Amino acid sequence: MKGSLFTTAMYTGQVWVRAGVPCAALFDCSEARMVHGASSFLMAAGQLFRSDGPQLELALLQRHRMLDALVEEFEGKYVLELAAGLSPRGSRFSSNEALHYVEVDLAPVLSVKRALMARTVEGQEVALRENLQFVAGDLRSIDLAGLIPAGEPVLVIGEGLFMYLTAAEQRSLWQRIAALVAGRAGSRLAFDLVPGCEQAPGGATGHLLGKVMGAFTGGKGFALDERTREVLCNELQQCGFVSPRPLAPGDAPKSWRVPHLELPTEQLLFLAEASA
Repeated sequence: MKGSLFTTAMYTGQVWVRAGVPCAALFDCSEARMVHGASSFLMAAGQLFRSDGPQLELALLQRHRMLDALVEEFEGKYVLELAAGLSPRGSRFSSNEALHYVEVDLAPVLSVKRALMARTVEGQEVALRENLQFVAGDLRSIDLAGLIPAGEPVLVIGEGLFMYLTAAEQRSLWQRIAALVAGRAGSRLAFDLVPGCEQAPGGATGHLLGKVMGAFTGGKGFALDERTREVLCNELQQCGFVSPRPLAPGDAPKSWRVPHLELPTEQLLFLAEASA
């Protein structure tokens, strides 16, 4: 799907494959390896000039592990992952029959994902699980309330999603998620977003990588602005969430086993609870 953000999902998918993330191999493919190889070459070139810069792949692994840990600790029966892309999380955690996992993404993305799963016996078996649901829809308009039974607590995950949305688009989606989880005790939203004011300058190589990825994605990229962590938390509260807070990898519980804490990365999760 050239000209879409699915290219970034292929890159991230390869990061998970190479790191041995459970079930990631179900979505390994030659096109994703090509995207990852081209991007890695440019980033490696950038390291020649700035060896102390943040390491993207390690940050992605930290992000994925932190979100996995939230699923592991969640006491409810429903997980809703928005813009799931090639995330292996649903395939992994749906092995627990007591957990119902719902993945939402655009129809072409889900078509590719299903095709990749159909290549192997393991993938076919995973795709047939009754507690793993793939829902095609545009997050700007899909009825979120119709995806989870009324009253059931739900963990909503947005991995690698909100950095591509403008501030107005973020607030709009937060309001709709807040409406979904309101009154569902134990529900929460978890997503990653590094404020633009905290991000390290990309340098010449970073700009080049941005242009290359822009060619793949049709010019789509990060929607950066100057909002701080505090401002983002205030906006989440205004949208209807309770006790929103940022969580850096180094501040996560040791039981989460977040990797690569000794190396420089740029990663930050935001957690927010449902209102009563």
